[in-house]
Order: sequence, then structure tokens, then C-alpha cells
Amino acid sequence: TISAGAATTPPGDPLREFETDSVLEPFLADDFDAVTYASESLTARTSKTVLPALDAGIKSLNAALRGTVTSHYDELLQQLGGIDESERVLDIVRDGVHSLQRSMGKVRVEIVEPHEVVAAKTKQLENLTRTVETLHRVIRTLKLTGRLKDSLGASGGDDAEGGAAVPHSATSGDLAKAAKMLADASEVEREGV
Repeated sequence: TISAGAATTPPGDPLREFETDSVLEPFLADDFDAVTYASESLTARTSKTVLPALDAGIKSLNAALRGTVTSHYDELLQQLGGIDESERVLDIVRDGVHSLQRSMGKVRVEIVEPHEVVAAKTKQLENLTRTVETLHRVIRTLKLTGRLKDSLGASGGDDAEGGAAVPHSATSGDLAKAAKMLADASEVEREGV
């Protein structure tokens, strides 16, 4: 354990000490390469001088770290408590998100199925409407055709060789009615297009 007196007298900044030590100074470089350092240290210097300097640097860093942790102990505990609280809140949010996703899945099912049913029924209704309209046109055409045959038959037509009626003496009124019925039949045909 660290005594309260150690917290009031922290050791000097070990990194400043590294700047003045030729053995430890390379550790401060941004492009420090451990393999290169070890290789150069073993060839250029004897391990008797390098190892004690490294050991002293490690001890200095450990002491500085202990001093920093001790001097900021209460603050670190508060932050740790804040992290625990943040994790609890995060768990609550995650549970809420999962619950929301499940609810959205249920709503999607409740909306998609009826929508698909309505879409299918709407398509059936469209098809029925088109069928009814077509049947109305067919019925109207049949009625017009029947009236035209009756009109031409009433004017005294005889069957010719091809089975077609040939009028002998159609009156102008009968011809006008027939023309009107043909025009109506053409209109019904255009409506179907």
C-alpha cells in the first residue's frame, strides 16, 4: 500500500529524466523501434551499463505511476463509478432497443398482412370491375345487333346464298335506324379499347 505521505511528495517527472539519460532517451522518440534498440544496445554498450539504466527507468516510471494514481485516487474511483453507471444505462438502452425492435417486428406483421390482403382484394375488385364493364359492352352490342337484325328483317330481307340478309325494299326510316344502331355499335367498340 502507498502511504498518504507518498502522495504529497510525488517523484520527479521520469520522462524529463529520460531526456537527459543517453540510455533511456531513445524511448521518447515517436519512431522508437524496440528491436533496433535492443540490437544497438547489445552491440554498442555492454549489458552491464544498459540493464541497470533500464531497471532504474522502469522503477522511476512505476514510482511516478503510483504517485499519480495515489494523488488522483478519489477522482479515479468516481470515474470508475461513472463507468459502472454508464454501463448500467447502456444495458437499459440496449434492452429498450431490443424491445423496440421486437415491437416493430410485431407491428410490421400486423400492418403488412392486412395490407397484402387489402392489395389482393383491391386487385380482385379491379378485375371484377373490368369484367363487368366488358360484359355491359357485350350485352349492349348484342342488343344493338339484335335490333339491327330485327330492323333489317322487318324491312323484308331474304336470305341470299351466303346466309346474309339482303334487303329488298328498306324504307329510309329503317335505314336511318340501322345507321344509328351501327354508329352505336362502333361507339361501344371504341369504349372497349
